[in-house]
Amino acid sequence: MTVDETLQTNVLAELGCGPSVTAGHIGVTTKGGIVTLSGHVRNYMEKHAAERAAGRVKGVRTVVDQIEVRLPDHARRTDDESAATVVERLD
Repeated sequence: MTVDETLQTNVLAELGCGPSVTAGHIGVTTKGGIVTLSGHVRNYMEKHAAERAAGRVKGVRTVVDQIEVRLPDHARRTDDESAATVVERLD
């Protein structure tokens, strides 16, 4: 197993360790200690937790975060709904 393959395996294991990250939707590639995370998560906290988890792994030099946040359908708002909420809060 190469160093990059070992690093990839270790990052995937770290992502799967805690409850704050759904690792099944995150892809990991490595090259020379540079870890790239891709895929999607449900919120920004999970995105940040995945980046932190990858950064904790020994041998990771830097993390490139290409994870997309996909909000659940019930949490999505149109621009009109967002604008109405802002106006309501400002009043």
